[in-house]
Amino acid sequence: MISVIIPLYNTEKYIKSCLLSFENQKCKDFEIIVVNDGSKDKSASIVREYADKSDLKIKLIDQENKGVSAARNRGLKSAVGQYICFIDSDDMVAPNYLSDMLGAINSLDCEVAICNYSV
Repeated sequence: MISVIIPLYNTEKYIKSCLLSFENQKCKDFEIIVVNDGSKDKSASIVREYADKSDLKIKLIDQENKGVSAARNRGLKSAVGQYICFIDSDDMVAPNYLSDMLGAINSLDCEVAICNYSV
C-alpha cells in the first residue's frame, strides 16, 4: 500500500482537482491522508465533502497551523502504507502516477523514486 500525504493550507481553489486526479489511478492500493494545517478558507470542508462521496480511502486530520513540514510529519504518523508519497494540495497527478513510481521502485530494487513534473 502507498500512503499519499497531502498537506493542506488555504487551497480551496485546487484541493478538489487534486483529489479528483487520484480517482482513476491504475494502482488502487493507496490511502490519502490530508493534513489540514489550520486553513482559514473552505479547504477542509471541501475535503470532508469529497471524502463522504468518494470511494477513495481519504483521512482528514486537522491541526493548528504549524507549517508544511509539521503537516507532513503528522501525516507520517497516521500512514499505514509500505511506501510514502508526498503531494502538494495544488498538484494533480496522471492516472499512471502511482503505478509508474511503484513500478520503478520494484524493477530497480530501490527505496526512493523521484519524478519530474509538467505544466
